[in-house]
Amino acid sequence: MVLRHGRLACALADFGTCGTSGQSVEEYGIIPGTPGFRAPENYKSSDFHNWVNQPTQDVYGLGLVVFSVVTNDRAPPFIPDSEKLQHDDVRVLNSIKPSHHLHAKLLSEYELACDGEIDGRLATTMAALYAGIIGPPVERPFNFVAKAQWLLKAIELGHFPAINAIYEDTNTFQIIEVSGTSLLLFRRPSFKSSTLLLPLLLKQLKQAAATADIIALNLLVFLGGEIPDHVQFKYEISPSANSLQRELYEAFPALDEEPYFEQYLQRDLQIVDSDAMDLIAARRENQGLKCAYNNDIEGFMQEAEDLTKDGLQHALEYAVLGSSSNVVPYILGHFHLDLNGAMEEGSSDADWMSINTNTEEGEEGEEQEEEEEEEDPEAYENEIESQLEGDDNESQPHPEPNFHLFQPFEQIRFFDSALVLGRTSIVQAFIENGATISPASGHKPSSLHFLARFDDEQLMAIVCASCADKVVLREIMESKPSTGPIENISALDINMHASKWHNVLVMIQQTTGGFSRETTSSLLLTAVSRMHPAPPSVLCAILDCGSDPDIAHQSAKPPLYRTIGTSNVLATAIILSYGASVSCSDGCDFATSAKECIEEIDCYSGIEVYDEGGEVCVGGLQRMKIAAQTVYSLVLLARRKEGDWKVEIGKCVENYPHDCKGKVWRVDKIDPAEATMLLEISCAIENNINGVGT
Repeated sequence: MVLRHGRLACALADFGTCGTSGQSVEEYGIIPGTPGFRAPENYKSSDFHNWVNQPTQDVYGLGLVVFSVVTNDRAPPFIPDSEKLQHDDVRVLNSIKPSHHLHAKLLSEYELACDGEIDGRLATTMAALYAGIIGPPVERPFNFVAKAQWLLKAIELGHFPAINAIYEDTNTFQIIEVSGTSLLLFRRPSFKSSTLLLPLLLKQLKQAAATADIIALNLLVFLGGEIPDHVQFKYEISPSANSLQRELYEAFPALDEEPYFEQYLQRDLQIVDSDAMDLIAARRENQGLKCAYNNDIEGFMQEAEDLTKDGLQHALEYAVLGSSSNVVPYILGHFHLDLNGAMEEGSSDADWMSINTNTEEGEEGEEQEEEEEEEDPEAYENEIESQLEGDDNESQPHPEPNFHLFQPFEQIRFFDSALVLGRTSIVQAFIENGATISPASGHKPSSLHFLARFDDEQLMAIVCASCADKVVLREIMESKPSTGPIENISALDINMHASKWHNVLVMIQQTTGGFSRETTSSLLLTAVSRMHPAPPSVLCAILDCGSDPDIAHQSAKPPLYRTIGTSNVLATAIILSYGASVSCSDGCDFATSAKECIEEIDCYSGIEVYDEGGEVCVGGLQRMKIAAQTVYSLVLLARRKEGDWKVEIGKCVENYPHDCKGKVWRVDKIDPAEATMLLEISCAIENNINGVGT
């Protein structure tokens, strides 16, 4: 490598071979060059010898040359064993021990970077460096202190997956519990501590705790933070309602459920972040689990020879988590597992059996190490406490809060875990090997419930298509848990409330046979919600599948009541075109209600109207009035039914301002003296909080 005009360029180097592209291994039997820098496929016994003298081997050779330059070592880094190089790459890589100066250089570079801007990725890498995942760790027990500080820094920077990384390491979690805020001030010469801003850290933890993350709630308490007011210690999370909201909730029960649905979708089934999970997986000393997680198919095939059933299930769990597209199909295709069975609890590294038995001395050594590991927390807690700055016995262990929020589902199926993580290729592998979707039962949701975490049309289509009997598919969509946090909530309900419109469209299109009246009424009323109204395509699909446009669910009035009150022009036009009545069974005339909405808007002055992004909508009040007037015109056309009135409705919508179509307007307003249609528009979480048109 030569520095030319300020740029580093690669010059001629010995990449392990001097052969030509047309040279044949079988013909000549030997390739000239330096064997130590030769790619594994160069060896005659390799199954990949046909790739000899291809560009890929130059990349391999260049990598070894660069490694030699960086480590100041002329000898090749790998063991001179062609067989291992070909088939046991993971063990070969693990046998490379970076020199101390290389690790020190890496650490110094990261510490230097920490003096500037820090991001979540850098913070988790610092935690890995000090914990010993990369290179030698800091001396015990301060490796856990350093790890805790840097993972908390990652959380402060908004890197929420670090919360799970803390929980996975019992020692790190206990240190935070025992030390509390004094941990943030602790300094030691052997490692660089992060500068933690407690108010910002607590703010981030509070935000995570508000999504029903039980680990974040614990950390928040350990560090002296206040639990969010609306978090209740039971199977529901719902903000307290003011008098205006309570009146609305009585008329529209579904409104009270919407915050609850949104919180459920953010429960402790988080999208797994690769950085945080890599930290967890790297702690596993079992080579088989690492191979499964890292999609190392050759390494896993060797380790799999000695697997027990429990060990195999544990490996499959890691492979699904790591989205190992090669390992998962191999396990499913070569081992007889119950693909529709639940994941076994209590699987551990001990489930992996080695055919090569260790000597008694080696086994005793391992047992001794395990005993020492178990004794560590009690052995060094006092040592850490005594050395924390400002330790004056004020920092006492906090009792673990008895939170009863959304506890993780027990005995979740492997197939459902792939759905939870949104692993499309893994889901396909399960289906190809006979996995099936399951209905809700007891406290457990159906397989389709989990897909509400994503609005993935392709994934939903693959899962629905796997059920050949479409009547059964419809029954699964309508099935509801009988107990637990999502009691009486179907997969269709939760996808609707989560605004997963692509999912909903696929679910409706994939079924045959009508949905129940309860389902269609729930879908239709949710589609015209004041909070998150459905797009026209979804509303039409719901009506096309047999929904009655005049249906009244529970104590709520027909859908047209909502679309008029929220000035939802497109939804009003669609429902009317499907034959909705302009009068209610209780004698209410919707034309009169629409006119009252216009008159009510005229009472406002100086009110700021906000768009769906929370920004002030310039001229919003006037545009809101235009929307209400258009809705009134549509209702009059439907009531008269003169000539081709449906065509006239279409023309009316076309003339309506394009940037206002389908909006749902809300404004900030004190409780009115009487309950009118405009209550839906003026409802806010609390008085004096500006509403947002969505």
